[in-house]
Amino acid sequence: MPVQAGIFSILDALQNHDQEFLIVLDDFGCLSNQEVIDSLVLFIEHLPANVHLILAGRKEADFLKKRMAITHEVVYIKTDQLDFTKAEIEEYCELQGITLAPSELETL
Repeated sequence: MPVQAGIFSILDALQNHDQEFLIVLDDFGCLSNQEVIDSLVLFIEHLPANVHLILAGRKEADFLKKRMAITHEVVYIKTDQLDFTKAEIEEYCELQGITLAPSELETL
C-alpha cells in the first residue's frame, strides 16, 4: 500500500468514530526524511475535526511552522512559558504539605 493511501486509510478510520482522539508525537523536530515529513504534513492537512494533534519537541520544525501559522492552527508553547513562578512553587508546596528552604525555592 502506498504511503499516501495508508495515511488516508488511517484518516478515514479516525473520522468514522464519534469519539475525540488526541495524538501526541514527540521529538517531531528531529525528522529529516522528506517522505516522512511530507506524510506528516499530509496527515495534518487532512486531520478530521474529532482528532487533535500535539507535536512536542526540543527543536522547532520549520516545515510545519510556516504552513500551519498561516492558518492559525498552531499554538507554540515555549519552555519559559512552562516555568513556575516562585509564588506558584510556594503555593504548590503549601498545598502538598512540603516545606522548602528559601534556597531550595530559588533553585526550583
